[in-house]
Amino acid sequence: MVEKAVVELKSQSRLFDDVHNNALQFVRMANASIIQRTETILEVKIELPAKRKRKTPTMLDEHTVDESDESKALEHYKIHTYNVVMDQVVQSLESRFTSHRQLYMDMACFDTSNFGDLAISGIPENSLHSIIKFLPDADVDKIKAELLSFFTNYEILKLSLPSRTTLRENAYQKDDIEEPLCYQHTNGACGSCPSCVLRIHAVYRLNDKTYDNLYHIYKIICTISVTQAECERSFSKLKLIKTRLRNSMSNDHLESYMLMSVEKNLLDSLEYDTIIQTYASLSSELSKLFKE
Repeated sequence: MVEKAVVELKSQSRLFDDVHNNALQFVRMANASIIQRTETILEVKIELPAKRKRKTPTMLDEHTVDESDESKALEHYKIHTYNVVMDQVVQSLESRFTSHRQLYMDMACFDTSNFGDLAISGIPENSLHSIIKFLPDADVDKIKAELLSFFTNYEILKLSLPSRTTLRENAYQKDDIEEPLCYQHTNGACGSCPSCVLRIHAVYRLNDKTYDNLYHIYKIICTISVTQAECERSFSKLKLIKTRLRNSMSNDHLESYMLMSVEKNLLDSLEYDTIIQTYASLSSELSKLFKE
C-alpha cells in the first residue's frame, strides 16, 4: 500500500497545472454556492496575492526588466510551495517505511481487516521474523499457532465485547496499564482496532496462557508510531505527563517524570522518609532544612 502511494505521489508531484485548474473549478463552484445560499457578495479569492512590482534602478546605458506580477506569483507558489511539499511527502514516506518494510508486513498479519485473507491463504511462511525481535523468548511457530487460533474465534469474541470495562480489575492489573479506549467509536467499541483487540484479551483473560505472545505483540503494535494516532494516544504516557504546565521542563526532568509514571509499582514501594533523606543529602542547606 505504501509503495503504491509513493508511486502515485511521484506521478502527481509535477502535475501542478491540473491541480491548479481543479482548485479554480472548486473555488468557483464554492463561490456560486455561497452566493446562492446566503445572497451575499462574500466569496473566496481565486487569484494568488501578487507582490508589489520591484522596479530596478536604471543606470546610464543599462537596460532592466521589471518583475511581472500574476505569473510570477503563481510560478513562485509552484516552485517554493507545491513542489517542496510534494517532494517532502515522498521523501518522508520512503525514508520512514523502506527500512522497516518487513516489520510493517508482519504487522499487517495482525490487522483484523486481513483476517479473512489469512483464513483462506494462511499465514505467509517467511513472516513474523521481524516482529519477533521484540520478544526474544518467543517462538515463531507458537505465535503463528496463536494467531491462527485467535482469528478463527475472533468474530465470536468481538460480538460479546462490552462497551466499557474496568480493566484494572481484570487481566491488565498485573501490567498497571490504563484501559485502552476505542477512539473510532466514542460511545462504544468498534472491535477492530488494536486497542479493542487488547480489550478482548483483557476481558476474557486470554493473555494468561492461551494467547500470551499474541497479547504482547498487540501491545507493541499499539505503542509504536506506525499505528493510528488514536490508538497511540490511548497508551501515551507522554500525553499524561506533558501538560501545559510542564511543557517547559527540561529533558532530564521529563525523563524522571516518565520513569515515575511508567514504573508505578516501583514508585509505590518507595518510603517517603527514604525519598526525603535522599533529597536532603544533595546539599548541606537541604540537610538543615529537612533536619528532624
